[in-house]
Amino acid sequence: MIELIIFDLHGTIVAAGDAAVPRNGFYEFLDKYADRTFVIATDAPLRNGVLPAIERLAVQDNIAAVYAREQMVNHCKDFQCICSDFGVPKEKTVFITDGGGDLDDALAAGIKVIHVPYYMGQEEPFSFALIDLTDDLPPYLNLQEVNDQTFK
Repeated sequence: MIELIIFDLHGTIVAAGDAAVPRNGFYEFLDKYADRTFVIATDAPLRNGVLPAIERLAVQDNIAAVYAREQMVNHCKDFQCICSDFGVPKEKTVFITDGGGDLDDALAAGIKVIHVPYYMGQEEPFSFALIDLTDDLPPYLNLQEVNDQTFK
């Protein structure tokens, strides 16, 4: 069972420049998997980008920790450190992201990845409701095509 869910922030949960409106299904996803641990790992600075976004989304009580630009190692998200901090093996961890180098870093660290489309706004067809954290979750799940039919 997936125990630790690591989210990228901008482009994954919120649109870049509009941290007030979460992606469709985000709150329901948090409720559905409330027995799991949620973490945000982002390239954004903690004080200027991440904390204000979390406050606007009102998810402070849902997010166990935030790893922001200040905690990055060699410009990379330290997935092994995050797993270690929560005592969760990498095999029971998933990273949900819209892509970029951190996707490859997570895979290289042995973390499962769900690759979602870049968040384009509330009118997009993608929703967190499409994510099912089953026991047979593959190492890499590409959900980008969900938006491909609409946003070309």
